[in-house]
Amino acid sequence: MRMELFESSHNVALFLHRLNTERMLRNWNDSIAILEASANMTDIPLMWFVTQYPRPEDIAATTWVDFDAAMRRRFGDNEQTIVSRIQQRKQQDDEPVQAYLDDMMMLLAQSTFPETLKIDFLLENMHHGLSQDVIKTIPTTVEEVVFRANFIEDKSLGINSNRVKNLDRQSKRRNYKEEDVAELARAFGKLSVAFADSKPGNRHQPNADRGRE
Repeated sequence: MRMELFESSHNVALFLHRLNTERMLRNWNDSIAILEASANMTDIPLMWFVTQYPRPEDIAATTWVDFDAAMRRRFGDNEQTIVSRIQQRKQQDDEPVQAYLDDMMMLLAQSTFPETLKIDFLLENMHHGLSQDVIKTIPTTVEEVVFRANFIEDKSLGINSNRVKNLDRQSKRRNYKEEDVAELARAFGKLSVAFADSKPGNRHQPNADRGRE
């Protein structure tokens, strides 16, 4: 497996996430996954690994869950470090928005920030033009930011995805024109009259009328 070598200054959660994804895709057992982790380390992390697991028996006796926890304890980030990494993670000029969002969501998952602050970070580090378009939709959750950013990018690239179709339909349902509203008002007026006529005291009774004639 080829991936960026892990250094002590790197995001340990992202490193472990990528390794775990490979572990599940390739059906590695825990020992193989841990060895793969060591093969993608350099300098301080590798020295730590050799100290923690000096013999093959030590690796064989360690589960992936235990290894993951040990890595996080040794190379985990404090809140200040996480904030710094979030602020530095900007969407690159030729980078798809989903790739940017994946990294940002991984960083934000390590924080205890409220939803509103997470939204601010996502929009602030996104391409300026794209973030402005997302802001216009007034997102209130992180999920809405992710969905609408992808939708806007897909539409700008001419990608006719289901996401574009669905959000287009939702947008059309929300943005009524004045004549649509007037037509709806007339329809509701007719419905009210029909409802009033259908009440028992207001119903037309043809048999009774014929009897009076």
